[in-house]
Amino acid sequence: MLGCGLGGVGGYINIYMGEGSPSSSSSSSSSSCRLRIVTSLAIAIFIFIFIRSIRLDKDGFLFVGIMDGSRAMAAVSAPLAIVMQQLVPLLRAIMQASKDACGGGMQPAVDKIVDLCIERDAACRKHIKGRHCGTHPENRGKTGVDPLNAQNLTLKISLQGYSESKLENPMGFEKALTGPAASAQEAFMAKNYQLANGLLKTIPPHDVEYLPVTCSHTFAALNIIEAGSACRGIHEKISTGGKIDQQKALSVCPSWKKPMTDGIPCIVFRRELEEACPELPAFLSKAGNQSHDVHSKETMVQLMLSMNQLFVGQKRMAGSAAA
Repeated sequence: MLGCGLGGVGGYINIYMGEGSPSSSSSSSSSSCRLRIVTSLAIAIFIFIFIRSIRLDKDGFLFVGIMDGSRAMAAVSAPLAIVMQQLVPLLRAIMQASKDACGGGMQPAVDKIVDLCIERDAACRKHIKGRHCGTHPENRGKTGVDPLNAQNLTLKISLQGYSESKLENPMGFEKALTGPAASAQEAFMAKNYQLANGLLKTIPPHDVEYLPVTCSHTFAALNIIEAGSACRGIHEKISTGGKIDQQKALSVCPSWKKPMTDGIPCIVFRRELEEACPELPAFLSKAGNQSHDVHSKETMVQLMLSMNQLFVGQKRMAGSAAA
């Protein structure tokens, strides 16, 4: 007698074949046995394929599919593409309605945009550490972070104390991962840091995850404090020998420790949304600058005055060193 055991879900099915086997006495029993064999094999093959096809997408969500990697990722991103296709026309309608309302504030439109994007999973609320924050190319009318404004704000926060209640709706986008968008963002940040001449903390591109379109100077101030002596300082109350003195700053303002530890709460929009709606960052940045209290409003004239002030300061320092 020949014995064969086939494993299935819930136990084993034993099939016996050969002379003297009970199944040989009846053709109906033989057919039933063969059917059981085929069914069991089919179940085993299905389970094997099912297990082999399980994958985790880049965000850790489980999905199942019998497909190669590229097709699987396309299947995962398809729902997001559909969301963007439906969401972008709504956002553009909100922005256009805000522009048409002459003299009206932009904040109601911003609130609608934020609510819509969070509802559709195109944005989320998240605490961002200063060391992961760069500067968006659309920030403040493409002018970026002004180093003197950032230094002045650093002193102002140090004297008044850091409070999340004083933050005015920090918003930004995920940094692009690759391609022309990523190159343009990195080039913009590199130029901003170069022009700052040591008054801003330089964040390496590979560390940047978030690009603010509002409250960029608050992040710059936080990074100035975190940089310590690696960053130049122009205010004696938080500096020593022309360098930021972190211990002095923390003694003046212990509340700096909170954003240094926890980060700053932000609305973070997906990078895919910026790609689908490239005018959105500029709109949000303009809206943010309309209502700034902690930050001064930036204009091209103010930027030129700030640059002149920086140049005069550098000239005086050079003259003092030569003397």
